Amino acid sequence: MCGLLAFFRRQHDPETRDQFAQILTRLENIMATIAQLQASVAKETDAETAVITLLQGISQQLKDAKASGDPAALDAVIANLDANTAKLGQAVVDNTPAAN
Repeated sequence: MCGLLAFFRRQHDPETRDQFAQILTRLENIMATIAQLQASVAKETDAETAVITLLQGISQQLKDAKASGDPAALDAVIANLDANTAKLGQAVVDNTPAAN
């Protein structure tokens, strides 16, 4: 991009300079859009990883409660699952854009 910028600066024809200015503006807009897209993908990846971790933890809690043979332990896992389901549901609602 530095070479393009140097070339742009050496142009004496106003029309060519205007065209290069438009190209540079478009490139800057494209780069900003790419950066926003990368940030969105990272945010989605973080959210997916969190959900996977949550589900793996619940699965292990259920296995442990079953192995213990303790009904109270199973009830605690169910209560935890219900609480996490409510949190996840609310997070989806909070982070879903409203339809126009």
